[in-house]
Amino acid sequence: LEFRRVLFRSTNKHIIFQSPTSAQKVPYSKMIGVTPYSDGIEIHRDGANAKRLTFQGFDSWFLMNVISQIANI
Repeated sequence: LEFRRVLFRSTNKHIIFQSPTSAQKVPYSKMIGVTPYSDGIEIHRDGANAKRLTFQGFDSWFLMNVISQIANI
């Protein structure tokens, strides 16, 4: 699943990515890995048939810091 232009939102339990055509809500408890790229990230989710999610168009290091800080709460 790939989104091109993404709005990022964060709560204490989920990270939400919203594009003009769809939205994806990922619980932090289901995230097993995150791969940063120069222009986005790829999220690896827990689950038997879970697909990797790729998001582009924002500062991946900022998002990595947000995820890290929330994981430490």
